[in-house]
Amino acid sequence: MSVKNAFSQIRIIQVAFDWNRLLTLCSLLLALACGPGGDPAQEHRKRAEAYLLNNQTQEALIELYQATRLRPDDLELHLRAAEIFSQLGHFSESAGFYRDALSIEPNDSTLLLLGHQLLLGNLPEAIEVANELLENDPSNAQAWLLLAEIALLNQDVKTAQAHLLQARKANPEEPEIDWMTARINEVKAAQAHTRNPLARVSSRLWQSTVQAYDRYLVKKGERALEAQLRRAHALTLVRGRQDESLRAHQSIIESPLESYSPIQKREAFVRIYNFAQRSKNPELAQAAIDRILEINPNDRSAWQYQARLYDELNSQERDEAYKERLTDSADQTSMQLVYSEHIAKTQGVNSAIAFLKKQRLQNEDEAALPAQMIDLLQREGRLKDAQKALNEAGLNFSSETSIQILQARQAFLAEQYASAIRLIEEIPEYERGQVGFQVLAQAQMKLHLNEEALQNINTGIAYAHDVDPSSLRIKAQILLNLNKNRQAAATLIKLWKITELTSQEQILLAGAYYDSRTPGVGRKLLTRMLSDDPGNVAVALYLYRQESANPSRRDFLTLILDQALAVNPNDHDLLEALTDLDLEAGAIQKAMARVEKAISKSNWLGPPYLTRARIHLAQGRVKPARDDAERARLLDRKTAEQSYEIQALAYLMSADPQIPIALMEKRAQAGDLPADRIALLARLQLHLGNKNRAQELYEQALAAGSRLNHVKNDLALLLAESELASDLKRAESLALSAVKAPGKQINANDTLGYVYLQQDKNEAAYWKFRYVIENTSDPNPEYHIHMAMALLALDRREEALQSVHDALALDPEFVPATQLKASMELQKSDPAS
Repeated sequence: MSVKNAFSQIRIIQVAFDWNRLLTLCSLLLALACGPGGDPAQEHRKRAEAYLLNNQTQEALIELYQATRLRPDDLELHLRAAEIFSQLGHFSESAGFYRDALSIEPNDSTLLLLGHQLLLGNLPEAIEVANELLENDPSNAQAWLLLAEIALLNQDVKTAQAHLLQARKANPEEPEIDWMTARINEVKAAQAHTRNPLARVSSRLWQSTVQAYDRYLVKKGERALEAQLRRAHALTLVRGRQDESLRAHQSIIESPLESYSPIQKREAFVRIYNFAQRSKNPELAQAAIDRILEINPNDRSAWQYQARLYDELNSQERDEAYKERLTDSADQTSMQLVYSEHIAKTQGVNSAIAFLKKQRLQNEDEAALPAQMIDLLQREGRLKDAQKALNEAGLNFSSETSIQILQARQAFLAEQYASAIRLIEEIPEYERGQVGFQVLAQAQMKLHLNEEALQNINTGIAYAHDVDPSSLRIKAQILLNLNKNRQAAATLIKLWKITELTSQEQILLAGAYYDSRTPGVGRKLLTRMLSDDPGNVAVALYLYRQESANPSRRDFLTLILDQALAVNPNDHDLLEALTDLDLEAGAIQKAMARVEKAISKSNWLGPPYLTRARIHLAQGRVKPARDDAERARLLDRKTAEQSYEIQALAYLMSADPQIPIALMEKRAQAGDLPADRIALLARLQLHLGNKNRAQELYEQALAAGSRLNHVKNDLALLLAESELASDLKRAESLALSAVKAPGKQINANDTLGYVYLQQDKNEAAYWKFRYVIENTSDPNPEYHIHMAMALLALDRREEALQSVHDALALDPEFVPATQLKASMELQKSDPAS
């Protein structure tokens, strides 16, 4: 295929635009452009650049398209169009403009270089161009470099190095060879960091990177500003050259950068601001903000950066700084919006809304002001007030994208996920912004459409000039949902580079390494967190859950949990975990001594009595176990579920369980048994296999007013075994009610998943079982067998077999697991069976 002739017909973002509407608009614009006076193409170009500064991307793209049609032979204009379309994520159309430019100057080496960046969003196009160039000239250094860049995008360092070697043989003086050398080093470092975020990359690697960028700049490479920024970053990682890094960043800030576009300059200043924040240099951060505001005084991101700087001041200094800025920038809507955030934090949302209403009186046509009011109300959880504000805003701003996105978010917050998706999908892709893509992805996640959610959040990130940390957080969660744990870890590391990870996010990062079978990295992350905060209960318990199956870790875990308990002496989960470790080790006296100490210090708390009851059960002392369980229930009603479970086990462990069961049955028939004791009797009958009687008793307990959650859970489980559609429907209703109770409700979620399985709602069942397995603190082989059943129903046999193995790892003698494994192996050897 000829490079000259290919893609001569431009395809303007066919997915994003309404094509008929675009043609009509283009015809009108061309008619206007062809009127008397001026240079029509240049006017379109100027308008496009102005639109870009205000983030009006749709209008900018249309203007650029008009300009290129009026000047089909303007090389620089086509390259600018290709650059902008590529930056906004329209890679296919960018490739079209680039190929048009290439048809104007087929042998221009600079043009070939620019093609590297413009084509990389569309790898098949890039590979085709590179191979075509090499077919015509096997020593074309630019083509080899393009292939090296593609290899790097695929994280294939070895292939990239091989292509770089070919490029160096072809033209050793080519500046881009030094650029590629530095990029390969950067990818090596990123890969090492993904493998272990705590590892230190060799200072020599970064020194080599700095030297490569130095050579590139000496040779006057085309991407000088980007090279300076990357060189400055690399200097921060070279031992003893951090001061040089600061001077390099300051030098860029102080340069006029006259030859660069506003977008390029803004991106550079944003990166310097981020560096300044990481290095805690408020003076440099302020200089970067000032340079961004020089480009666009109404840049909202810049005002948000300013607010972050003000947050470091004391309250009086902060108020004075805002007052000064408001005086100097009273007409900047973005400043008003950011100031409203400050008011909301310090005086409350109502005060912030009052301020915004006052501003709106002076600027009734500005949709951003009512949009901010709605946003504040939604984040406050005041959905009724937000809906009222949306209705009012819809009267004047119904066509405003910001209002449409907030309508979608309102639907999402109201758990109307399908409606939220529909509302966002009605907005052209290029107008959705990061918030729109976030709402869309989150709604799709709620409906278990994780592949679609991942595609959309990636698109939102690709469109963004500044990546919103929320987008990376959503992406990481989606990847975890998809079991793409390595990619989730890489995403969380990217997030770590631009903001501090919360404790929960660091736990998620550690979990991603555990799940991707690199537990050593996960363990190091968690132990580092505990070294900084030994009393962090969540981290200590997460580490316990990940490591408790390994007997060699028992002493290590006991030390970690003891340290956490010393800081949090009344935390029952820590006490339970330590007790489990002691019981598994046969150290019953040690476990009893610890719980006795806890009770002596706080004998009015119920949960420690539950723990002591469990120890009594382990010793076969059923009467003290029942007494402690009952004492816990009387002291704390929240312990009732666990109390009755222990009491049921204690009765079943007695010399003759039929005696207490008969006594309770007699009282039940006489109508003399309280609702919760009826539920206890039902649980006993269920344990003994008397399902019909258990079901009758659970119905009685429910009718008598028992609020125990396991009543609904167990009854749902019994009804789920029925073949009647009405029973299955009631089972679903009961299970849904049970999972809404406070806490994680592991058993109730497992029951709901089982009900879904019986209803052939296999995808919903899969997600319920996944939640159960990921959140339980007491691994149970039955959960994994349920997961295997769901996976088989979804025709995911390999994953199902892995779930069976997971069940057997917990209990090698678990009969349902051995039976299912045998059945799967038989079916594999004899499909007809």
